Amino acid sequence: MSVILDAVNFIYSKAAELAEARRIKVVDFGNDDPRFVMYEHNGQLQQWQCPIPLRKHCVFTVADLCLAANKWTSAKPAPSVENPKRGPGVVWISSKEVVLVLDDENRHEYVRLPLDYTERFSAVCKLEPAPVMDQATLIRLLRREFVSSPQATTILAAVRKLRFSKHEGGFSTIQHGNESLGRTIETEVAGAEAIPDYMGLQTQIFANEGEQENTVGIGFDLEVDVQAQKFRLKPLPDAIRAATEFALNDIRQRIIAGVSKEVAVLRGMAC
Repeated sequence: MSVILDAVNFIYSKAAELAEARRIKVVDFGNDDPRFVMYEHNGQLQQWQCPIPLRKHCVFTVADLCLAANKWTSAKPAPSVENPKRGPGVVWISSKEVVLVLDDENRHEYVRLPLDYTERFSAVCKLEPAPVMDQATLIRLLRREFVSSPQATTILAAVRKLRFSKHEGGFSTIQHGNESLGRTIETEVAGAEAIPDYMGLQTQIFANEGEQENTVGIGFDLEVDVQAQKFRLKPLPDAIRAATEFALNDIRQRIIAGVSKEVAVLRGMAC
């Protein structure tokens, strides 16, 4: 019985050794080329070529996106072993980024162009939900982000000279069966008449290189809140949306002019 058990154990160990010998083992030394992987099989070192990774590039200008479209897209059929040419691409334009899909047949490879807002336009967008500010904040805004406004110098000089004042007074009446106390508060501002109720601003929407000429105008409503001693500077209704649409349309027209006619240029988001 022991002889049979020894024979079974011997056969099992030999089978395990044979399986281990045939197992593929990746070798971490002797290979400095990232395009290949070294591995051991049946006691021999062999080399395996890694597949080429999919393109997921990022460019920074509209001009570079057009160059990428002309280099990596084509009106030829979808890629294959016999024909490596790509199919026609598609460009998607949104307010956050422009995405070039290199082949709309498989949609696996793309080139992205992130769109970054300028500091000035970012300051404009912050005023939409939070337009109320104190005197020091308005002065700082006019001195820095909005210094290019035609009314900036006039408004800045007027706001610097503005003076708020508050006067309090009280009275009391005491009679049989009637007693009342009261107080009046009067607030006034000196120099507010020199502040216009409208301000215009010329600004670039996107900070990307090549967008310096892509300039739009935005109007603001300016009010003085005497009671709160605050200022309210808010973009006119739909001004931010209209300015963004104008800038994106300019980008779209430049892409249409810079890429092949087979490349569709669409407003929207790639998904």
